[in-house]
Amino acid sequence: MPTRLSFKEALARRDETPAEPPALSGSLARLRLSMAGPIPQPVTAIQTIKSLGTSLREAHAAMDRIVAGHAVTLALTIPDERDVQAEFAALGIHAQIMDADIDVRAIRQGLDLTIQEFAIRFALDPATVQSWEQGHTRPDPAAAVLLRVIATNPAAVDAALMS
Repeated sequence: MPTRLSFKEALARRDETPAEPPALSGSLARLRLSMAGPIPQPVTAIQTIKSLGTSLREAHAAMDRIVAGHAVTLALTIPDERDVQAEFAALGIHAQIMDADIDVRAIRQGLDLTIQEFAIRFALDPATVQSWEQGHTRPDPAAAVLLRVIATNPAAVDAALMS
């Protein structure tokens, strides 16, 4: 049975629209991928990266960098039911989720500050801090970095704000 289309069949099919890939469901997260050991199935690893929302070209480029010994950070859609860290570990890749929830209230209370004092000290909007604490919004990536630095070294933030 011939697998090639005749010219007439090709003309008839040219207006057909290709099926769109199914929309990914899950939460968008930043994953830092690095080589954990030998990668026995690089093609499967590329397919896994692609299945989480990148193009095949981006997945292949990421795998090239991982194999070269670099760490790669990608924004991927992680379905809630998939344990991507275990999935990547089985492929010889260390996957670290970088968007772990930040407990803003615990950071603030650890410094023994009110919302108002915390916001003023670290140049934040008090309403935004309150919204983060109540779970109405989440800190954007830049604010999350600032909050992590505040949690580990508030004096460094104070020094940066003073200069």
